[in-house]
Amino acid sequence: MPASFRPAVSPAVQAALSALGIPPLPRVGSDAYSDLIRTARLLRGEGRAVGLVPATARVAVPGVAIQLALALNEVGVKEVCVVDANYELPAFSDMAPIGVTAGPNIRHGFVAVPLGDGATLLTPHSPEPSLPLKRLDQLLPELRSLFDKVIVDLTGFREVGELVGACAILDGVLAVATTNVTLERELAGLVADLGDRPLLGTLLVG
Repeated sequence: MPASFRPAVSPAVQAALSALGIPPLPRVGSDAYSDLIRTARLLRGEGRAVGLVPATARVAVPGVAIQLALALNEVGVKEVCVVDANYELPAFSDMAPIGVTAGPNIRHGFVAVPLGDGATLLTPHSPEPSLPLKRLDQLLPELRSLFDKVIVDLTGFREVGELVGACAILDGVLAVATTNVTLERELAGLVADLGDRPLLGTLLVG
């Protein structure tokens, strides 16, 4: 991908991720690491753009999305992009440069933040509660051409119609649930909300 789209990783970005409680990856050999690597291998062959959907409002997806991107790098996917698509309450907007509204790293209201040699985060430059699906639809074609895999955090798509619309422009959807907390009926409810968009699987965290 063009180097201008993803500048060198800065200590400030690494510090910001650390402050958010997001380690690069769980300890090698741990159950969490094994689950991420297993999921990354599954996603490697499941289309270019995949959405992560929280099974319930209690599930935090942003950190999982970043760890999954790094796990995809581990299994040989060279260029991975994480899209923080929660326009209303973006998880990583504090990482966007203040006062910069245009430039080579700004795309359709998103700013690119490097996460490592093979991973990039796109986060909304500022909160914008309207038109999330339209912005995502505008962004995806370019991302498909630049990255080997695009992971989209769909936390902000709370309305069923919005969620179904977002899933329709992606190649697959993965549910994120919390171990020993998320109930089977809650996952069944998510499956019902998605209609004819089948889940690729469920990633258990926590």
